[in-house]
Amino acid sequence: MPEKRIRPFRPNTSNLDAMNAVRGLATNTYQDRIPETTKANIQSNIRNIMEYAPNRNEFLDALVNRIGSVVARNISWENPLSRFKQGMLAYGDTIEEVQLGLLRAKTYDPRREYLEGDIFGQEPNEAQSSFHTITRQEYYKLTVNEAMLKRAFLEDTGVASLIGQLMEQPTTSDNYDEFTQTIGLLSEFYKLGGFHAVLVPDVASNESGSEESKALLRTIRMLADKLQFISRNYNSAGMPTFAKKEDLVLIVSPEVNAALDVEALAAAFNIERTDASMLTLVIQDEDIDIPGFQAILTTKDFFVMADTLLENRNADNPVALVRNYFLHHHSILSISRFAPAILLTTNENDTIEIISTPVTGIEPIVATNPAGETVTTFERGSYYNIESDAITTPVGGVNNGVRFELTGATSDLTFLTQNGTLNVPSNEAATKLTIKAIATGTEVGEAEISTTKSYNLTGDVLTIWPNPRVDTPAPAAG
Repeated sequence: MPEKRIRPFRPNTSNLDAMNAVRGLATNTYQDRIPETTKANIQSNIRNIMEYAPNRNEFLDALVNRIGSVVARNISWENPLSRFKQGMLAYGDTIEEVQLGLLRAKTYDPRREYLEGDIFGQEPNEAQSSFHTITRQEYYKLTVNEAMLKRAFLEDTGVASLIGQLMEQPTTSDNYDEFTQTIGLLSEFYKLGGFHAVLVPDVASNESGSEESKALLRTIRMLADKLQFISRNYNSAGMPTFAKKEDLVLIVSPEVNAALDVEALAAAFNIERTDASMLTLVIQDEDIDIPGFQAILTTKDFFVMADTLLENRNADNPVALVRNYFLHHHSILSISRFAPAILLTTNENDTIEIISTPVTGIEPIVATNPAGETVTTFERGSYYNIESDAITTPVGGVNNGVRFELTGATSDLTFLTQNGTLNVPSNEAATKLTIKAIATGTEVGEAEISTTKSYNLTGDVLTIWPNPRVDTPAPAAG
């Protein structure tokens, strides 16, 4: 539900009500000099305001600074990107954005002794940060002269009309400049290769039909579903991120928006039809200035926007008999490298293909002794390091992990951990041990990719007789 905006008075508010509204915001000194305005004393109060400079200045200041700024928000053009704003930055002039990666899982083995390095050692964490600083420091000058105020008092609703006319221009100018500077970031982000580009039909063309629109909707639906899962593919920092559906924002041109059916768009995001407009932002493609632009699918965290200063200052010009007001607006306007940002485009040269790295084989098993030497047999009473990796095509895929299986052992003390540590005790009576390495990165339903290798055992077998356990005698009867 949109926020209800309350105005101190409406544009057709009478001068009497306007003067009393200003009086309620003024200082005690002003209230002592200007009594509450009635039909009987309105002309007297107008003379007291116009003929005494301190009263006139305080009246104008309250009208412009306290009332005008609120009225302007209701009558001026609003920046459609203002929904991305994070409010006013109370302290400092920089926003630090931090994105953490994933922690690496470690295999627990109850037979292993965990030493001080495991318990107290540090674990390097994947992390990136971005610093967003002030990029906009501008002001707008507004001049008010006595003649304007005198004319406002000549009409019954002149004061309300005056404040509307005065404040609409600087506020609209401020909002429009903020919009153009923010939307210009999209073109710069595109030039730096920040978007993950996906090829789609040209829906904005007059020749496009329902098939092109359906194809674009299917792509939007597919990407919206994909973004719910952790991936490094869709943000420019290459960090593992995801996005909730309720946080997604679709930026489209008016032509594309007209081609997409509202009900179909709502179905693509699995929301109610009445909520579809909340996640769709319509921007002219000439403002975005990206070749082949059809749409941008991102999240509410994509734009980093925060005000650092937004206030009015004023000064008298005694020579020109005018009062100048200065609207200062300083803000941070930037783009997050960590938010998913997908460009749907008709430009084939921009398309980014996600390279699949399927497991196509597995490397031979290699065993090394404590000295680091490769061995072909195992000696009883020793331990070894077992290594093997899955092979991906192309090489370098992250799905190259394997798990180990050990067969042929007869002793309970013989074991192989998933970290690759093999313990061959002195009492192992088997003459051969077989190790199997199985690729873990295969898709569900695919055939197992594995390799095996057998090692003969050497050395004498230690016989523990009669039993390594010490039995406690039973207590005597009675």
